[in-house]
Amino acid sequence: MKERIIRLLGGYTRKEVTQNYIKGVAFGKLSALDDVQDRMRQNNGESPDVWCKNVWQYVCNEIDKLTNPE
Repeated sequence: MKERIIRLLGGYTRKEVTQNYIKGVAFGKLSALDDVQDRMRQNNGESPDVWCKNVWQYVCNEIDKLTNPE
């Protein structure tokens, strides 16, 4: 009964909010991994040392953007 009232008023239950949050986090992770994979492909053909350096630098830059937003 409580859930029906919450939905009728346009709200979400705690369970629904949690499920939506988990889906959002999963989508964010998938998106980040897809970006890393694209960067890896862009560096295909480079020497192993250069490839590793470029991909590592990209990952570090992405982490910095998330932890130190401007």
